[in-house]
Amino acid sequence: MCTETPEWVEAELSKATRQGYRVIALAYRRLGGQTDLSSGSAVIRTKKRSEVEKDLVFAGLMLSDSPLKTDTRKTILSLKSSGHRCIMITGDNLHTAAAVARKSAIVAKGRAVMRLASVTPGAPADPADKKSKPTPPCAVFEPLYAEQPGVSSVPPATLPITPGQALPDIREMALCASGNKLDELLEIPALATLVTPLLKVIARCSPDNKAAVVAVLADAGMAPLMCGDGTNDVGALRKAAVGLALMETPDYKIKLQRDAEIAEAKRQGKKIHPLQALGVPMPSVMGQGGRPATQTQLMAVARQ
Repeated sequence: MCTETPEWVEAELSKATRQGYRVIALAYRRLGGQTDLSSGSAVIRTKKRSEVEKDLVFAGLMLSDSPLKTDTRKTILSLKSSGHRCIMITGDNLHTAAAVARKSAIVAKGRAVMRLASVTPGAPADPADKKSKPTPPCAVFEPLYAEQPGVSSVPPATLPITPGQALPDIREMALCASGNKLDELLEIPALATLVTPLLKVIARCSPDNKAAVVAVLADAGMAPLMCGDGTNDVGALRKAAVGLALMETPDYKIKLQRDAEIAEAKRQGKKIHPLQALGVPMPSVMGQGGRPATQTQLMAVARQ
């Protein structure tokens, strides 16, 4: 165990999140030498969280995976082909979210991922200086990764977006925002209305921010459909033009299993039936002495 964070942690964390894993850092601390928490619970409960969660011993990283449903990518591609814009809003780490967005086709193949790096609110003109002009707000994006193999074109080092100015060409890019930079963006309505509809992935998003993002999309003239499956999504579901709450039930899992079994049975059936057909003797239409066979004779041969 480590009393300090090892040097390899950042590299391993980045590697895992870029593959789409959810990563939890594990650490511990012994509380006053108590081995039986029930006997010392009264004392422990009086301590503040800041007192307890300090001087921790690093224990390692725990990786978890949540595979996509079999029809997720197909569904996203179908929505995009019908003219719908798909945006991921999640509380996950930005690197994890970007990896899942690629797998699900929200971020198209070959697109360079750009993160919101800075937000400047702008400033009014200086009244004391007649030549002074107001400075508009600006959102600046930078590449999420230092190296992005497989992209269609090399992304720029910086990508500024400013209200009132022509939008840069972002057709070969996927814009993302996360955490406090998202908070800063949402505090500037003119900039948020311009930039938010361009985003593909919005990560480290709180429940309030999810609702705010949906509201901004509506203010931009869109009719957002919000699809969510947890209590963190309730506010956004209510703000959306259409709120679609998901719930996975045992019946749904049984249906998926049954559909898979039926599909497998059909696949096997295509292999078996022709072989069986070849083994069925073909009744002759001619009876004894060259005379036409009767119906009874044909049925008897068929039974054999």
